[in-house]
Amino acid sequence: MDRNGWRLAAGEVLDAPRFSYRGLMLDVARNFIPKDVVLRTIDLMSAYKMNRLHVHLTDDQGWRLEVPDLPELTSVGARRGHDPGSGRRRRSMLSAFLGSGPSADDRTRNGGSGFYSVKDYRDILRHARWRHVTVVPEVDVPGHAAAAVLSMRARQLNGGGEGTTFSLVDPDDAREILGFGNYKNNVMNVCTKSSLSFVEHIISTLIELHKVR
Repeated sequence: MDRNGWRLAAGEVLDAPRFSYRGLMLDVARNFIPKDVVLRTIDLMSAYKMNRLHVHLTDDQGWRLEVPDLPELTSVGARRGHDPGSGRRRRSMLSAFLGSGPSADDRTRNGGSGFYSVKDYRDILRHARWRHVTVVPEVDVPGHAAAAVLSMRARQLNGGGEGTTFSLVDPDDAREILGFGNYKNNVMNVCTKSSLSFVEHIISTLIELHKVR
């Protein structure tokens, strides 16, 4: 009984979230979000008892995760702007999109260029674990893969490492695919061993990253 004379019968209160998956999706591929903003977002998620952070890491408009032995994925695929190169076969960056501007190095425009280094991504994973949030990475394949396709084409043209090991298109395929947003030939050829090797390599890299303590 309190001082106002109210009585509360003895009882048991059972309280639990209605849904086991309480998620938020961040599309960092189309508009890059810096690490510090992601960390603050995780803090807010925890305050609202959200427990899954779905990170859309790759799409036509950007590749946002460092893969150390495939540097073209970020040197080409994580940059957007007006490319002075010699056509789509020798592009050094992705096309400007969603107001990202003409220069890939213009930091006054948010969202066009940028990626998470291995350290950045591990910092995000550690912070999420501390806040009881599970990070669910997404790599968009085989479609919506312009960033990956152009990056691996640049690797081939530059004579990088494995040659055609990670080629994502068939050089003898003369068809032209036009996707959403006027992205041409943005689909991986899943009938080639090189495409499957690429996907396996990326997934293996993510698995190793998620073993962080």
